[in-house]
Amino acid sequence: MRAQLAAALTQVVQEYSGKPLMVVGDYNAAASPEDRGTGELLSYGTVPDSLTIVLTRLSLIDIHKQKFPKSRH
Repeated sequence: MRAQLAAALTQVVQEYSGKPLMVVGDYNAAASPEDRGTGELLSYGTVPDSLTIVLTRLSLIDIHKQKFPKSRH
């Protein structure tokens, strides 16, 4: 399922290149270790097709993290 989501997101970003794009939802994945209570990412957050890695690779940003960089949310 991760691979399918990664492929679909890549296709959407390419198809709508230059247009605003927002991805929202509760994906149960942390973008960085400080977003986890343990300070470590879980295995599904570190594989190449994990949602957070795909979003980063596609140059999408975490708007909340941009606005509140010190928030552990």
